Amino acid sequence: MIKVETIGFGRENLKNKREIMKENGITKENDFNEQLADLKKKYVILTYYDGYYRPCNAREYNIFIDKLKKTRKTLDDKIELALKELKQRGL
Repeated sequence: MIKVETIGFGRENLKNKREIMKENGITKENDFNEQLADLKKKYVILTYYDGYYRPCNAREYNIFIDKLKKTRKTLDDKIELALKELKQRGL
């Protein structure tokens, strides 16, 4: 299991997938991806290109929050479009 402590605070301390896998004794990428997904349910973990890090200040948290807001907006727009088409088609 990935130890959250192996993911550094701040973008300047990011680590790539291979580094984290090596430090945690993980050999398969699928295992890494599953474990990282589980860890992201408990902690805020940011990505930057091929690296991962935990936010260390308000700016980094706000980057994460803004990204989620944009994703939510996109999903809301798609839901509205689907509902509109559903109504137009009388289904």
